[in-house]
Amino acid sequence: ESTNMLNYALDNGLYYWDTAWFYENTKLGIISEERAGQVVKTRRKEIFLSTKVTSRDPDEAMRQIETSLKRLQTDHLDILKIHDVQSGKDVAKLSEKGNLIDILMKMKEQRVTRFIGFSGHSEATAMKAMAEKGVFDSMLIAMNHWAGNTEKRQELAIPAAKAQGMGVMLMKVVRPRET
Repeated sequence: ESTNMLNYALDNGLYYWDTAWFYENTKLGIISEERAGQVVKTRRKEIFLSTKVTSRDPDEAMRQIETSLKRLQTDHLDILKIHDVQSGKDVAKLSEKGNLIDILMKMKEQRVTRFIGFSGHSEATAMKAMAEKGVFDSMLIAMNHWAGNTEKRQELAIPAAKAQGMGVMLMKVVRPRET
C-alpha cells in the first residue's frame, strides 16, 4: 500500500522526498527509508532525495549514512542534512575537526550528495550559527513547532541563511493557534 501511495505522489508532482535515518514506527517495525527505497530503486532520477543523519559521533554518523544509502537503494543523495541542531553546545560539537560538518563536506566532495544542510526545531541562535559557518547549501527550519515558542527564527536564522546564499526550507509552518 505504501509503495502505491509513494508512486501516486511521485506521478502527481511530489518529487521532493525528505526522510531521516531514525524515522521509524517502532510498534510496526516500519522504517521510512526502507519504504521510500522501494520506489527510489526504480525511479531515482525522478526524485529529489533528502535524508538526515542524527549521531554526533563521527564513526556512528558514517554508519548511519551508509545504512541510509542501503535502505534508500541508491548510491547518492540530493541533500544530506545534519538532523535537529539544538544548541550552541551542539554547534560546537558538530564543528569539531573530523566531526559531522567535516563528514558532510567530505560526502559532498565525493559526490555522495549534491548538497549539504542541517535542520532544527530549537534554538534560533544555533541555527544562525550553523548558517554563518558558510559551508551549507540549505537549512530546514521549524517555524511553529510548539505553543509558547519564543524563538526568533524569522529574525535570526533565516536572514543568516539568506546572507550565505543558502536555500531555506520551512517545516511545521501551519499550526492551529490553540496548540
